[in-house]
Amino acid sequence: MRYTLILLSLQLGLNLTAQTLEIPEIESVSVDTTTGRPVIKWKISDPSLVDGYVVKRLIYDGVGVMPDTYNNVAVINDPSVNEWVDNSTDYSTFADPASRKEYYRVAAFVENNSQKTYSLMSEAVSTTMVVAEYDRCANTYTFNWTDIEGVDVDYCYVRSGEGGIGERIVVIQNDTTTQFSFPTHLEERKFAVEFVLKNGLSVYSPIVTVVAANIKVPDEMSVVSVSANNSNQLDITVNVSASADITKTYLMRTLLGDSTDSQVFKLPVSTNGEMVFVDTVANPALHYNYRVMVYGECDSPVAFSSGAHNVVLEVSGGEGNSNLLSWNSQNVFLNGNVKSTTVYRVDDDGTKTLIDNVSGFYSSYSVTLSNIIANNTNYSGKFCYQVACEEDLASNSHSVFSNVVCIHRDPMVFVPNAINPNDDNIDNRYFRPRADFMSDYKMYVYNKRGEQIFATTNPDEGWDGRNRSGKLYPPDAYLYVISYRSADGERLQKTGFVNLIYEY
Repeated sequence: MRYTLILLSLQLGLNLTAQTLEIPEIESVSVDTTTGRPVIKWKISDPSLVDGYVVKRLIYDGVGVMPDTYNNVAVINDPSVNEWVDNSTDYSTFADPASRKEYYRVAAFVENNSQKTYSLMSEAVSTTMVVAEYDRCANTYTFNWTDIEGVDVDYCYVRSGEGGIGERIVVIQNDTTTQFSFPTHLEERKFAVEFVLKNGLSVYSPIVTVVAANIKVPDEMSVVSVSANNSNQLDITVNVSASADITKTYLMRTLLGDSTDSQVFKLPVSTNGEMVFVDTVANPALHYNYRVMVYGECDSPVAFSSGAHNVVLEVSGGEGNSNLLSWNSQNVFLNGNVKSTTVYRVDDDGTKTLIDNVSGFYSSYSVTLSNIIANNTNYSGKFCYQVACEEDLASNSHSVFSNVVCIHRDPMVFVPNAINPNDDNIDNRYFRPRADFMSDYKMYVYNKRGEQIFATTNPDEGWDGRNRSGKLYPPDAYLYVISYRSADGERLQKTGFVNLIYEY
């Protein structure tokens, strides 16, 4: 009985001592923004009345402990110390504030004859959990965090920077979430939440790294060439490589000088090399710019290729007997280099005849008609041309064709006013008008009685002043009628008199 009373008295004395020891107050539990470790700060009115402190962490699992119990992770034998960084790995576990909330409590102790007497534990104070996400379509960051338990928070900031916690960017009161965006894009940003406590201290969440990767555009995305085909349509050669982030691919056509005149054509997501798209709507005589644009998961365009233009040829009547050709040579190819330009004459059946090959530095060419007139090799007056620009590449070069342009020259008829069948010059023996730039040629010669004495549909054939028997008609003035069509199909007629002069 006496021993029991002694034990009870000792027990009561220990309890009274524990109750008279001041309980430390945790002022803050923060996460060091450099090391990521929890930092616990506390205070006590008179540190001289205690010999030290124990710091306890809520252990979720570990060797030799019951889960979800507070266990000592530090024993501090210096009463002047009021801050501790949790690097403890006791019980085969360690603090992980980036993955979960960590809870801490602190108790003071006195030591007498190697026996410690502890105060009651302080109120538990926790760290905070932070989750940040990036919405690529909206270009916004969403930030959510948990309350810090055990202390009073006045307000908080979201901070961001390339290193450490950076600058304060958003202030929050009475909330645990916010959303914001940045005017410039970075693929990786670091964030932390700064809590300003009512006691004036600031505590920090773990740093969160948010990856905001741009959509990966195709490595190859280009309009290789734009060329007019034989059906008066434009063939657009495109090359778009595959990219997992691309959901749609389009070809965009814009009329130069009029941005409102544009059209979009859907293409395969990738072309697996060069692919030809035929624009059946475009007019090859108009100047277009073609570009590839790709869409990402947000169903909006994320990248555009460089533009390529079609070659537009224009033809006008030059000085004298010539036709002047001019064309655009800039922005036809991606590298801007035109090696050479080939000039063709195009017949009505589409046959191309080479006229000349000129340097890529030139964008005009004059076609002389002197030989055509002299040789009587063309009579319709309709001249059609096409040019082809060749790219200056060592391999995989391209030739792009312009539109076919036709010009109609006014007919030219030169009629001699006299012939002499006995002249030494053979050209003076025949009434043979020189006729150029016309078709459906007919010539008739009549005597004064209105009788037709000669007729032909061959411009090379002339009247020699004789009848069908080879006998010369008498010297006189004879009526001629020349009928023909111009290049645009109009029927024209020229009449007059030719003098037949000679001596019997």
